[in-house]
Order: sequence, then C-alpha cells, then structure tokens
Amino acid sequence: MAPHHTLEGRGPSASRLGFAALLNLAVLGVEIAGGLGTGSLAVLANAAHLGGDIGGLALAFWAARLESAPPTARHTYGFGRSGTLAALVNALILLAMAAGLGGESVAELWHPHPVAAGPVGGLAMVGLGANLATALLTVPHASGDLNRRSVFWHALGDGMASLAVLLAAGLLAWTRWPGWDAVTGAAIAAWVGWMGIAIARESVHILMEGTPAGVEWEAVRQALLEDDAVLEVHHLHIWALAPDHNALSAHIRLNDIPLSAGQPLLDRLASMLSRRFHIEHVTLQLEAGAHPEESCQDPHEALR
Repeated sequence: MAPHHTLEGRGPSASRLGFAALLNLAVLGVEIAGGLGTGSLAVLANAAHLGGDIGGLALAFWAARLESAPPTARHTYGFGRSGTLAALVNALILLAMAAGLGGESVAELWHPHPVAAGPVGGLAMVGLGANLATALLTVPHASGDLNRRSVFWHALGDGMASLAVLLAAGLLAWTRWPGWDAVTGAAIAAWVGWMGIAIARESVHILMEGTPAGVEWEAVRQALLEDDAVLEVHHLHIWALAPDHNALSAHIRLNDIPLSAGQPLLDRLASMLSRRFHIEHVTLQLEAGAHPEESCQDPHEALR
C-alpha cells in the first residue's frame, strides 16, 4: 500500500462561514420587512432565497467544522464528505425555492399589483452589498471545495437577484407596468434552479464514487502500464473522497521482481499518480504470476 493520506484539516474556514451567516441574517430581516411593506414579490423572492442561503450557510458552517475532525475507528477516512452532503442539501433547498418562486411569479403575472419602485431599489442595494460581502468571504476556496463553492454560488446568485430587483425597480419607475416585478421573480427562480441542478449533479457524482472530473480512467491505466515492472492492471477504481481529494485502488501484476523492489515500485507509482493526475490516496495490490480469473479484463472495460 502506498502512503496513506487522511482528509483531516482540509475543510474551509468555519469562522468566515459563520460571519457570513450572521450578516445575511441581519439583511434577511430588512428584506422581509421591506418586501411586506412595499408588496414587492421580487423583494420577497430575494428574501426567500436569502433565507435559504442562511440555512445553507449554517449547514456549510457545520460541515466545515466536521471536515476538520480527525478520522475515527468508525470513520477511517475522516469526515471529508460532510461538505459534499451539505452541498447536496443546499442544492435541494435551491431547487425547492426555485419551484416555489417560479410558481408564485407566474401567478403574479396574471394579476400584477402596484409596487413602489423607490423602496424596492433601496432594498435591492442593501441586499447586493450583503451578497458581495458573502461572496468575498467564500471565494478564496470556491474552486476547490464543493461545500464552500455551493455557498459562493448561493451568494453570487443572490447578487444577480439583487441586480435583477434593482433593474426591475428602474423599469417600474420608467414604464409604470407592475408586471416587471413578477418577471424579475421568475428570472431569479430560473437562476436559482440552474445553480441547484449544477451543484446537485456534482454532489451526487462524488457520493456515487464516480471517476473525478478531469481524470480519464484509461489514461490512468496506461500510465501505470508504462512502468517496466508492471505487466497488467485490473480492478482499477478511481473516486473522490472529497472534491479536491482523489483516491485510487488497483491490482498490479508484476514481472518476477524481488520483494525488496516492491516498495520502491509503490513509491514510484504513487508519485507518478500524484504528479500527473492529482491522485493522493493510492492503494495498490501487487500480484505475481497469472491472475486466477480466466480473463483479466477489468470490468470497467465493458462499461466504456
């Protein structure tokens, strides 16, 4: 077996997520009061989205703290996938919100009611400021951690929603047509739904132990075969313990080499996999002679 790597300490900063949750909680109160006072569906839709974000931030905060916990006898890989679970729950929240907001916006289009453009624009500016602050708190690791990236996209979606509400306020003041409020609500719902689907697909792929994005199964197999000591590779599996932590296990049939040459070979293969494919957790079983099965073709070949 190649050197073991745990996921301890790989999670994002929990303190930033906690501060972002408190900031959004304060803005939520302002938007609910303002939305009810102005009768703006767009503002209330934005507030509902923000409420979902607060729940998502709280969940991400918990997951970030759990990700840093050391492995235990019951959870020998650690808790690196807690962030992926949090991201999946966040995605489901987004999809539920998108469905509700979309239905409400369509109903409002049939019976639009007057909305005060000035207060709506002011509330949108407050929301936009909070959204930008949340995005800045989460963007440093947005590309590497699915949990934090889900929060980042929540904040970015809220920012787009706030801009849309601001645009709706301008159109309301210019055209005096109250339907712009419902159109904006529907646009926000579509954006929220798109984000939810994208995050849910990636979360499910990781939880189903699919081959990580950017890693080609056949390319990894061929790279292992490039070593002169390796005759055959089978039972090759590649998956992600967390979005930024890939793992691999395989059976390697070797030439007739002394036992003392096994460890240098394992080190050599693990180093290559880390360098070329960013696979850090490697488990290799060395075999000598023919494989006991009649055919050594990896079962993955039938699925390709």
